[in-house]
Amino acid sequence: MALIPKHEAKLRPGRKVTTGYYAQYYSQHGAITLSHEREPVAAAPFPTSAWMQSYITRFLRESGVVLVNSCMASEGGSIGTARLMALDGKALAERALPEISPMGAIRTSTLELFPEAERLVGNAEGFALEFKGTNIASPFSYYEFANGKFSLHHF
Repeated sequence: MALIPKHEAKLRPGRKVTTGYYAQYYSQHGAITLSHEREPVAAAPFPTSAWMQSYITRFLRESGVVLVNSCMASEGGSIGTARLMALDGKALAERALPEISPMGAIRTSTLELFPEAERLVGNAEGFALEFKGTNIASPFSYYEFANGKFSLHHF
């Protein structure tokens, strides 16, 4: 999607420019959620600093993440690692992420990423997921419920 301003935009050399907008997301069950967006798209591959989000353990089975590769370059596949973290900062598990094609995205649940997450998190009130690698835009945390409704928010 391209949004063209009605008047001339004054750009400063060397600065990234983003235009905020809202996007609606739909589930296969007809549920809808809304998210603000302000993600720049890159023309060349770029490193990603670590993104981390905490989750409530009682919703571990419903939780997950959406990762987006915001690089347009044909050689800009996204690679990286995911870590399951305790809220005290201890790493509970780590694994390689599947490659995400340029301008592609993946959605995966916490249990798909870490099948032993329930045992590893134990009785803690919360846990966190951390993602780092290349070409990863601000991830979305999500909760998907049995009735088809879902919650989607940027880290």
